[in-house]
Amino acid sequence: MIIKTDPSEFQNYLADAANYKGNCERVLIPESESEIVDIVLKANKEKKKITVSGNRTGLTGAAVPEGGIVISMEKLNKVLEINKEKMFVPACTRCCAVL
Repeated sequence: MIIKTDPSEFQNYLADAANYKGNCERVLIPESESEIVDIVLKANKEKKKITVSGNRTGLTGAAVPEGGIVISMEKLNKVLEINKEKMFVPACTRCCAVL
């Protein structure tokens, strides 16, 4: 997992395509499902806000943090399937094992 704590390293995670700006304590870039689970459990225990970040091309401010932490999904870049019936797309890192 990559952890960015220096604000100069994560300025691009604090705005979207509409240039709506926010702030956060740190940016976490997990590389596995288990890392995401660990992050969410810890944030919940510490009562920290979580903002999930994708490509930050939105225009609504939904991916712009207002405090707390950012979880970037940029390393989860391999689509395992597209389930149109149940409307979900599981993804993982390039190096994940497909069971």
